[in-house]
Amino acid sequence: MSSDSSSMTKIHRLSKPNIDQESLIRSTNRIILPSEWESLLFTDKSAQQYCVPPLFEITALKNNKKVYVGFESCSIRKFVIVPPWVLNILGNENEEVRVTRIRQLDLCTGMTLIPLQSLFFDEIENPEFCLLNALHFKYSAITKGQIIELGFGAKTFSVLIGDCKPQESVYLLNCQAECKVDPKYKADKHTKINIDQPTEEMFVDSGDYKYLRLMHVRNTSCLCINVDTNIGDTAVFVSRKDKFPKLNRFYWSSIQYETGSSGDGDDEEPILIPSAKMILQSENRWNEDESDYVEDIYIGILGVGSEAAHFVVRVSEIPQEQYQNQLKEQQEYHRSCHVKFTDEDDDEDDEEEEEEEEDDEWEYEDESSQLVKQEAKPKQLPMPPAPSKPKVVYKRCSNCHEKLPEERVVMHERYCAQKIKICPTCSFKVGVNHFDKHTQLIHTPIICACGLHISSVRNIPMHLQGHCPENEEVCPVCSLRVKRRSWLKHREECDHAIFSCAGCGLRMNGSNLLQHIRTVHTKKKQ
Repeated sequence: MSSDSSSMTKIHRLSKPNIDQESLIRSTNRIILPSEWESLLFTDKSAQQYCVPPLFEITALKNNKKVYVGFESCSIRKFVIVPPWVLNILGNENEEVRVTRIRQLDLCTGMTLIPLQSLFFDEIENPEFCLLNALHFKYSAITKGQIIELGFGAKTFSVLIGDCKPQESVYLLNCQAECKVDPKYKADKHTKINIDQPTEEMFVDSGDYKYLRLMHVRNTSCLCINVDTNIGDTAVFVSRKDKFPKLNRFYWSSIQYETGSSGDGDDEEPILIPSAKMILQSENRWNEDESDYVEDIYIGILGVGSEAAHFVVRVSEIPQEQYQNQLKEQQEYHRSCHVKFTDEDDDEDDEEEEEEEEDDEWEYEDESSQLVKQEAKPKQLPMPPAPSKPKVVYKRCSNCHEKLPEERVVMHERYCAQKIKICPTCSFKVGVNHFDKHTQLIHTPIICACGLHISSVRNIPMHLQGHCPENEEVCPVCSLRVKRRSWLKHREECDHAIFSCAGCGLRMNGSNLLQHIRTVHTKKKQ
């Protein structure tokens, strides 16, 4: 409803913001007005009849297109300064518009939003919740059919307003509105996989990635991931945080213990994933109040070699004890495949004979604490001496340097040279079939997403868990990705901020939101 007072309507020209102004009003519906509005907004008695904070209708005189906007501030310029998305709707700079302060709009009760970039669904964890709250934080009104811009941390996305209730233009502040997301432009780049349900045979070209999303994993479950490759070769990368794990961005991988291959077979070692509970407990961040949830885990499979790889993926849950035992076995076997080129420990394997002398046995008497001699046992006839064993002569394999009995060395070397190579860089035994892959993936310098050069791919998980500037966590309250260095500050801010529940529109503190979702909406689903 427009104002009846001509003092609340003025004609201005449009202008885009400068750099400083754009940081304030980009991804919002707020505008900067000429200073002549200042007295009207804050001192004019008639201003009390209008909604607070101020709400304006801007109409382009050239084409009669309208937008509803909020107020940011006033400036000495004679133009009305608007966000880029408003300029796209109303026209170009210097276009004449009519700015009218309005009394009210109907409160929004529901909306349908259509993200226009498929990348939105790759970056945002909880679309309904994030879209609804991005609107409530930055927008005071929306209109059906308009394309607006919403910010999520450092990222911005274009969103089409598909529908509004009860009117085409609605007021957002202090409303309880349900939000629906139309995934019209969503292009799912992941193949979905469930626990204990093997995939059909898949393939990936050499140098390309195939991405999978493991659905609904309990946060107390440890996992065992097996990739059975029938043709070609693969490298597998796994992450809970990054939706597209790859060679320079992963937390677990099939190549972490790949150098442990002894050439006895071509089967890959399983990838063992600890539960979220184990990880959070090790970082002293486990919260029993937030312990009952499921999550998705992301798998990236890289084609390696000269031909396309054909493979099947199987995932199973394993108990924590089994995870720890299997991981220990992998690590011990990996260490055992490191070649020692010296004979400094040879003498430890030689058999040594020791003469045993028969001594009288003595004990202390309990009561008197005097040393007494036990009763002499009847003497037994001496046993005939055992036949002496021939001394075993050991020799090292010229290929893998394993220490073997001399008579077995010749046969072993024939087999060993066909199956095993020693990496000249790290001195590990590597299966002949995996040697090119080992050289390409393990010993090629890696550039992390943060720009840091890392000497070996084995160091990527340690780097990500430590000081990587790009390391992020998903906030359980607002669902945005947050740099770990800002985690505590962000969580404190989220606990005090006001959010809208995507399920019912109810507004509440972030500290109460998770409990509300668990007690109200989770029970309804069950």
